[in-house]
Amino acid sequence: MIDLKQHEPGVPITKPGLYAIDEADYHADRLCEMPSLSSTLARVIINETPLHAWYGHPRLNEAHEESSSGTMDVGKAHHAMLLGSGRDVGICDYKDWKTNAAKAERDAVRESGLTPILKKDFMQAEKLVALARRQVANFSELPDLLGRATIFEHAAVWKEKGFWCRALMDIVRIYPDFVAIADFKSTERSASPSILKRQVFQMGYDVQMAFYRRGVRRILALLGVDKKLPVRCFMMVQERAGPGALSITELDEDVLTLADKKVVASLALWKTCLERNEWPAYPPFVSTITLPPYIERDWLEREVNDDALAGAGWDFALPIGDPAGERMDPSVLRAG
Repeated sequence: MIDLKQHEPGVPITKPGLYAIDEADYHADRLCEMPSLSSTLARVIINETPLHAWYGHPRLNEAHEESSSGTMDVGKAHHAMLLGSGRDVGICDYKDWKTNAAKAERDAVRESGLTPILKKDFMQAEKLVALARRQVANFSELPDLLGRATIFEHAAVWKEKGFWCRALMDIVRIYPDFVAIADFKSTERSASPSILKRQVFQMGYDVQMAFYRRGVRRILALLGVDKKLPVRCFMMVQERAGPGALSITELDEDVLTLADKKVVASLALWKTCLERNEWPAYPPFVSTITLPPYIERDWLEREVNDDALAGAGWDFALPIGDPAGERMDPSVLRAG
């Protein structure tokens, strides 16, 4: 039997495990006796600077504020309802939140402990959830992925060399021959796997999933699962527009191995900064921008093939005021 734990608000976590955690407590990092590292901050610390990670951490930066409207839109409701935690909402039958009546009901719902959502957004989210469930059921490689045996929205909490890490995962499913971690995202754009291949690296999803995998591997034995079982990582993306098409894409081992190196680097930076309480920004020296070969190539091709540009830049090396350009035969400037 899988040993899942329930985090008690206000009580620090002292043992690694897979925890059901209040979302607000998770994002505020009200979990352990010391600040913990999340996958988001792991990406920030290596793609930006340690100072950016400090600034975005709710326990390190006292002035930190979560950017939240306190209401649900289609995307948030869609995500919450598909993963099983979207029932604590209060439905408000208004076109938008602009009128005084809508604002008053929104505030009343919020004070009752529910999250306000417009009725039209709720209905759209319900439709998308139904479409998602039908499509996910067709993926034979991941049978019953959204079934009762799946672990939804639990956080892996574990220690790395004396400091804590946390990873709130959408979906963890333990199959007989592997463990599946799936991250669900909805989008107004395309869910085409060919587009996702680029976004994985642009958005840092490779580091996110590698961080998740590291956490799951650290606690597999605690869950009563063979720690040698392969852990596979998937991106599940659904379009909010049109027919609500959904794709599932797996990050292969090459992607995750390189991402593992990035995660290790983020852990090392975090440990050093946390121990020293020093959070540097960009290096204090002047950087040089070099010319990428493709930029030069593209311009040279335009000079050769575009009559309007042919020879237009030929005199860049002449001294200022040199009359040589005035004596140039215009015929030599033609392309082709």
